[in-house]
Amino acid sequence: MFKWSELSPEAFEKLCAELLEQSGFTNLKWFGNGGGDKGRDLVVDRIYEPLSGTRRIERWVVQCKRYTRKRLTKTEIEEFLVSSREHAPRSVLIIVTSTLSPDVRDWVEARRKDCPFDILTWEERDLEREIRKYRKHLSSIPEMEPQSKDPVVFYPMSAGEQDYMCNEIEEVGFHVMNSSSPKYDIERIKEFIDFVRHNEVTFEVPDSWDNSDDSG
Repeated sequence: MFKWSELSPEAFEKLCAELLEQSGFTNLKWFGNGGGDKGRDLVVDRIYEPLSGTRRIERWVVQCKRYTRKRLTKTEIEEFLVSSREHAPRSVLIIVTSTLSPDVRDWVEARRKDCPFDILTWEERDLEREIRKYRKHLSSIPEMEPQSKDPVVFYPMSAGEQDYMCNEIEEVGFHVMNSSSPKYDIERIKEFIDFVRHNEVTFEVPDSWDNSDDSG
């Protein structure tokens, strides 16, 4: 979870704009910085080819809500939907740093049936996914919130060994090669955690590790 309070509303809109650009949207227009945005903060185009040799441009209207203590209401969403009509969009996107309540989510689902454009949402979990995906290309991102009040503790399995296990996840730990001292191990582990936190992680699994049971 990110510390959304560290971002001003303008900085959050800029972050949303960069995420949309990284996702392939073009012709971005930013309205929110000067106020009086008429319900929309960003207007972007999505270009796609439904068939070979054909090209379509979809207009999207985007509203960015950086909320740290409240949730988005049905009234706010309805005002945005009404004001978006003047742009004749193909879709509208609501980006919010909180999670929609079950009541509001059900209302949005019902509203989709009689709206002339698609209604899409990026909630906090969606934002976190997109930020992690494109973080190397973003000008700035908020810091992460600690996941628990108590620190995550790593401890060596036994004296002289290089394996450190975690008090939160028993199955996963760290193996430090060329260990010279506990202080050295801790520094290397912290460097590794910081590296993983700021980079996208993938795994190369050899074909020989196929988990399928071929024993008959």
